[in-house]
Amino acid sequence: KQQQQNEDGKESTVTTAKPNKRSKSSSKYKGIKILRLSNNRLSALPQCFVNLSNLQTLQLVGNRFEYFPSILLRLPNLKELSVRANQIQIVECSIELAEGVKKLSDLDLSYNALQYLPDEFTYISSLKVINLEHNELLKLPAMWSRMKRLHIINLRQN
Repeated sequence: KQQQQNEDGKESTVTTAKPNKRSKSSSKYKGIKILRLSNNRLSALPQCFVNLSNLQTLQLVGNRFEYFPSILLRLPNLKELSVRANQIQIVECSIELAEGVKKLSDLDLSYNALQYLPDEFTYISSLKVINLEHNELLKLPAMWSRMKRLHIINLRQN
């Protein structure tokens, strides 16, 4: 506990807890719900990105990703994801990883270089909106019907 004086001259008590080393690194950014990392020349994300457990909206627009960062599918509260205008050619995910996605409802993969989406992608059952415009799609997953909540698919300019 520390005694501090505010601008009015009144004293207040501030209690600070010292987190242990283990919780400090994993909880440091837990409160982040919206993260905008657009136009930063990013081409990969660190493994510690999974510690952003409360993240709900992530914008990675205009970076240099060539592969869809599948680590993003491990974020339990992610609802909106935009990886628009990168150089993504490949989306890889396992059925187990896709089935674990529970809250992602809006995914923007537009303005990339995708030629196909893997069939495993259709196991992301929470998706409601997917934007795939301005890619190079030659093939779509055969099992779109598995995605019961999906009601908007934008496939313009492919």
